[in-house]
Amino acid sequence: MKGHQILLPNFQFRQPDDDGDRKLIEDVRTHGWHIVAVPSDSEGPGFAFTVGLYLRTLQPEILIMGVDIAPSGRVLNAIGDYLMAGGKIVPETRYSEFVDNREVIFRSIHTRHYRDYLGSTMWFYKHHADGFPCFQCIWPDQRGFFLHEDGFDDHFRPLQIDLSS
Repeated sequence: MKGHQILLPNFQFRQPDDDGDRKLIEDVRTHGWHIVAVPSDSEGPGFAFTVGLYLRTLQPEILIMGVDIAPSGRVLNAIGDYLMAGGKIVPETRYSEFVDNREVIFRSIHTRHYRDYLGSTMWFYKHHADGFPCFQCIWPDQRGFFLHEDGFDDHFRPLQIDLSS
């Protein structure tokens, strides 16, 4: 579906530097957003994030960490569909509609983490003077505790780095 509405005043698509940029821009133009996935390595857990949701919905871009690439893409696409349909994300609110009825919450990502985790999104919004907001989608352990709650299973702690501070 081409022609998704651009909600940011005076936004201009950047000129692509390479095939990856061309794919990102085409996905945003065609689907409304693009997903970038970064596999886990010796530096830390894998993560995936959106590019273009803020442009289309004025809702924050979304990052999820510590989830394999295919499931993280499904979660991000479910969130993207929700936002494109007019849904709103409220930080610290529990949502069960994105991950097989398991609750997730969202927290604002502090801008000091943008360079390390959101490079493609920074590239995309480079000429937008106000930047962009981004939320981290936080998933619970098997008992339903989130990483900032007492009782969270420490086995899962290395898979999610809290980017809110």
